[in-house]
Amino acid sequence: MNDTLPERNPITHQDHRREVFWQITFPLVIGAILILGLAVWTAIAAAQGGNVSQPADASLVFLIIPTMAMAFILLVIIAGFAYAVIWLNKSIPPYACQVQDFFASARDILRVGADKVVEPILRIQSALAALRALKRDA
Repeated sequence: MNDTLPERNPITHQDHRREVFWQITFPLVIGAILILGLAVWTAIAAAQGGNVSQPADASLVFLIIPTMAMAFILLVIIAGFAYAVIWLNKSIPPYACQVQDFFASARDILRVGADKVVEPILRIQSALAALRALKRDA
């Protein structure tokens, strides 16, 4: 059994490496540089005895924005579920009544059919029981 992997396609492998750089590595490095830059800017402002409140407020805004975006998405999902429940609450009862009526009629039909199937057996059993009772009494 050959345990070696087949050779990669060099063209698609090069495209993949380029995409990994531009879609993963580059944005990650840029984000890290921006965060480090904001940290250095805040540290310099604090070291100079300047107003730390302004950079702190700006940082707080940058921290709150993603949280608000996620909360808004959650709000939309919950509102959608609430609307769906209200709509279903209005729509389901008539259909549920139709289904209930259908199963009630199916139950009646099945009961009549089952009674017709069992009736000959019950007649035979009752006749045999009557004969046994007559034998006992005689």
